[in-house]
Amino acid sequence: MPAVPAEYLGQARLFRQAVLIADRRVQAAFPTITAPLIERYRRKPTLRKQQMQDFVRAWQQRVGDEFTLVRRVSVTPEELLVDELRAATSKEKKEDWEQSEWQAGISVVRVTASAKDREVKLDVQPWAHLLQHSLARRFERGMGRDAASVVRDLRTMAETLLAYASAGAGLAPAEIECLEGRWVGAVNVVRDDDASRNVRLYHCKTFLN
Repeated sequence: MPAVPAEYLGQARLFRQAVLIADRRVQAAFPTITAPLIERYRRKPTLRKQQMQDFVRAWQQRVGDEFTLVRRVSVTPEELLVDELRAATSKEKKEDWEQSEWQAGISVVRVTASAKDREVKLDVQPWAHLLQHSLARRFERGMGRDAASVVRDLRTMAETLLAYASAGAGLAPAEIECLEGRWVGAVNVVRDDDASRNVRLYHCKTFLN
């Protein structure tokens, strides 16, 4: 298999670094913007509508849209829910790999921030993973080599994953078509060490044009 040119590996590394900065912004924002909801729940069984709207506004402002792929928001008297698929950094290691080190990459993760029944929760579940090598192939072969173009094609992947999951048809087909190219991979069951659980994950092996 031909090696990925260094130029595109460098672009993939820069893209991952930008995603990492966004990851840290999400992690820092959540305790701050949920604090008013938690305090309200200490005193009352329900949230005020204005508080829930303030949370959504703060989430959009503090987290931002840079690496948000799909976002759905629901505000009802019973529940507040921000449910989104976004790009995040990740690492992967397989038992049959010759390298013992974790390999850097990015993931499509589902982030749900909810407030219901006097409980505020944040859950992050990986839905897809791309090693840095696969991401570099997208920079090499895809249409548009800037970050926005890559995010556009990751959004197509996220929308496809969501459509298949909503239909109860598994996470994804082997190939996901996007603008003048396609992600190629397979669904595997992997261990999510952060949450101590097994998850079905679309492992993207490469990008073809």
